[in-house]
Amino acid sequence: MLADKEHGLFLKVDISPRDPSQAQRELADAVISHVSKNFGVPLYGRVDLLDDPRGKPVILELELVEPSMFF
Repeated sequence: MLADKEHGLFLKVDISPRDPSQAQRELADAVISHVSKNFGVPLYGRVDLLDDPRGKPVILELELVEPSMFF
């Protein structure tokens, strides 16, 4: 068993706020706007992004249900 694991199969996650670039914020806002217009306003939403090799943000994950509430 690895020392950095806790609760069996799950790794301890260190999630901290980040300040998005303007391009990242625009993409995330566009994604949430699209979801809201087509499916209704979500109660929760998180858009995970990475920058591609050219520095352009791309969507890694759109999460509309949070399995870990991080209390």
